[in-house]
Amino acid sequence: RLVYRSSAAALFNESLADSEELYQKFLAFDDMFAMALAGVPLSFFPDGLSGREALLEKLTKFRDDISEFMEFRFGPFIDKGHPDRDVAANQLALLWASVGNTMPATFWVVYYMMSHPEALAAVKDEVRNVLGDKVEHPDDLMVSQAELDGMVVLDSIISETLRLSSGSLIKIGRAHV
Repeated sequence: RLVYRSSAAALFNESLADSEELYQKFLAFDDMFAMALAGVPLSFFPDGLSGREALLEKLTKFRDDISEFMEFRFGPFIDKGHPDRDVAANQLALLWASVGNTMPATFWVVYYMMSHPEALAAVKDEVRNVLGDKVEHPDDLMVSQAELDGMVVLDSIISETLRLSSGSLIKIGRAHV
């Protein structure tokens, strides 16, 4: 839920991210997506198809309430007259890829840090130095962009992890979803 919420809020807006109904629709779509890549007919997944349609309908109505990134990314499509449904389908694909790749990437970051105790210790020290007393209250933790920018060790570990394991984040296949 956290990964979906964060991705949806960053890409679109809080109302999409906070909607439990749309989250459930996304889960149904996500379940269907993997099976579609395996070649299973989509007609076997009425909940997934319904979820996809609900998400596409909602995304076509977000034109005036999307993030700057999405406006920049999809503005040219809209300006060139691409149908709303095509734009929404691309937005849904971007949301799905964001959610779908965050968990494997996070797994590999944790794996490599746990495999290299000196790297884990360096990240812990860096987080304590950058965030100070904030780490004592993780439930209320808000990290600013400046604080993230100050975590060069963590950034290096994430970059190296993506370099080493990016192949495991790529799903190969063809699906008509």
